[in-house]
Amino acid sequence: MKQMVQAAHIRWLLQMGVALSILGAQAASAITWQEGWNLVVRVERGDQEAAKYLIDAYNQGDPDAGTAIGVLYLNGVAYPRDLGRAKSYFDWARSRGSGWASAMLALLHGNGFGVPADEKLSIALADEAAQRGYPGGKNLQAQQTIFGLRGRPSQEQLAASAAAIQAGAAQGEPLSLSALARLYFAGFPPGNIPKDWAKARALWEEAMGKGYLLAGNFLIAMYYYGYGGPADQAKAIALAKRLAGLGPFGEAFLATAYYFGVAGEPQDPKRACQLAQKSRDHLQGVTIYGLCLLDGHLPGGRAQGYAWLLKAAAGGNDLAKSLAPEWEKRLTKEEVDEAKRLLPNLK
Repeated sequence: MKQMVQAAHIRWLLQMGVALSILGAQAASAITWQEGWNLVVRVERGDQEAAKYLIDAYNQGDPDAGTAIGVLYLNGVAYPRDLGRAKSYFDWARSRGSGWASAMLALLHGNGFGVPADEKLSIALADEAAQRGYPGGKNLQAQQTIFGLRGRPSQEQLAASAAAIQAGAAQGEPLSLSALARLYFAGFPPGNIPKDWAKARALWEEAMGKGYLLAGNFLIAMYYYGYGGPADQAKAIALAKRLAGLGPFGEAFLATAYYFGVAGEPQDPKRACQLAQKSRDHLQGVTIYGLCLLDGHLPGGRAQGYAWLLKAAAGGNDLAKSLAPEWEKRLTKEEVDEAKRLLPNLK
């Protein structure tokens, strides 16, 4: 009960901050980005003193205090998630010079969180964050280079991008820690970074521990399948619930839980299939979507369902790889042939 009272009081403090905000002249940031992330963590743990300090700093016009409040609304831990409010705080802080806010806006626009996805704007915001000295901005530039969003990169550019991500991570910057985890998960030869799932898992956990909840999207699969550490499906599904609405990761694994009735969740194919339709940008979602078609929970037929299952298996999804041979035995030759014909054109 005490914890609930604290959470309610923190919500009240934050709401008061909206009412009392000073929208006057641009102010120099008194809170550093490191302190801002730390305040996010403290508020989410129920620290009322941290919440009051953050609101006071915001009301005095501190840009990174505003960014921290935006992160709290994005995470939705201290109170319900509100992407519109998160963006409004980031916009306010950006207009007052916060590089951290520019980086958070780059994430929103790059992923389409609460706004239409806009790759060009995300790139421009990442450049702005880097120019303003926020290490996460250089990290975002590096990731955009690695994934080819800034044109085809040379080996030298790839190596420099890995170094930029490592430099940000060395400063404890959460976005950079998460990006470095991705390099360890896949292995990244241009940066001499070996594949190391245990290291990737530890880095994602560190990023989450510093307030960057979005890093948890990658941890869901790590926990569910036991990559880089022990499997814990209940932990994976609990994290998926926290991240539902922030990309396809959460919805894909919630669909899995409801489809099979795992991690203490009730078996609910209808709900699972609705989530699977929304999360086909993730291979786990593709797998459940294929099963929904195969089992007749969605219209489309078994051949189409098997085609989606094959797509997920080809992409490396462990569940799909285990189920595809079993389903092939249950289908007619005509259904299998039709699935293979459909496979190249699935979108």
